[in-house]
Amino acid sequence: REVLGEVMGRIQEAWAPALLLELFADPDAGVRAEAFEFSQKRSKGKSLEPLSAAVLGKHADLKLKAIEILGKRKVEGAGALLQKALGDEDEKVRIAAVEALLPEEAAGAMDSAHADVRVRAASARAK
Repeated sequence: REVLGEVMGRIQEAWAPALLLELFADPDAGVRAEAFEFSQKRSKGKSLEPLSAAVLGKHADLKLKAIEILGKRKVEGAGALLQKALGDEDEKVRIAAVEALLPEEAAGAMDSAHADVRVRAASARAK
């Protein structure tokens, strides 16, 4: 927590943004969540970098938060990040990613190695 407080207080320093993203891997879920929320407020939700760090990170809680934001905002590059999340080892992450895709983006999900992703992609495309 002390490190997060220091990073937040000195975010204008050259080293701070990278360290903030590293805190997404903290074993403490509270620290991860606070770091992620701070990154979103700081970028006003317009930067893909913290969303990418969360989706490509190792903790499902942040992956799910990032996927939810990507699904709502449809920022440039969101589809590519969601496609990457389709191969995640966590079923909840895969399901959230396929549901966040636009129907026209779901075609790529039909080739997934995961049956849950293929079924949801087919359903999305059928609507």
